[in-house]
Amino acid sequence: MSFEALLDDTIYKYTLVSSQNDLGEWVVSTSALSDGISARVMPLSEEERMTYAGRFPNVSLKIYVDYDTDISRGDRIQFQDRVYYVNEVLWDSEKTYKKLIVSLYDQD
Repeated sequence: MSFEALLDDTIYKYTLVSSQNDLGEWVVSTSALSDGISARVMPLSEEERMTYAGRFPNVSLKIYVDYDTDISRGDRIQFQDRVYYVNEVLWDSEKTYKKLIVSLYDQD
């Protein structure tokens, strides 16, 4: 079975966009990309949860995507009507996939 066959979930990436309002003030907002990204979304193992919990608050999922996917630390993604913050992006030595460590994004 190929890696691509395991990517049976869809996530959506949000990017930060800055613009100026009528007063010339800079405003930062998010913009969703319309194309979904094929991914494999999984809960963290207990070992991973203990390892990452001290570094990232509310760490909750690991998400595997194709290596060529344009996603980086600080991006926000949506999965099943919830928004997550990308804390860390790891990849394998053969450059087959990226592993995202994400936390539920608190918008308050």
